[in-house]
Amino acid sequence: IIGHHLYVDDGNSGDYSLAFSGKDYPAIVTYTVTGLTTGLPYRFYIVSENFVGLSEQASDVSTHYACEAPSD
Repeated sequence: IIGHHLYVDDGNSGDYSLAFSGKDYPAIVTYTVTGLTTGLPYRFYIVSENFVGLSEQASDVSTHYACEAPSD
């Protein structure tokens, strides 16, 4: 594997866009997506890449809510 590509939707079940291209950075396995709106459910998936190209199948979709840190 030569890298992973992270895709995220717009928080409203819209189209996905590339949030991070890890091509040539296979050791990077975490990434923080910024600019999200608090309270919205964002859907993510990952596609791996090797020397032949992108994987034929993406990962399962994972949904996460953008939240603020709790206050005192």
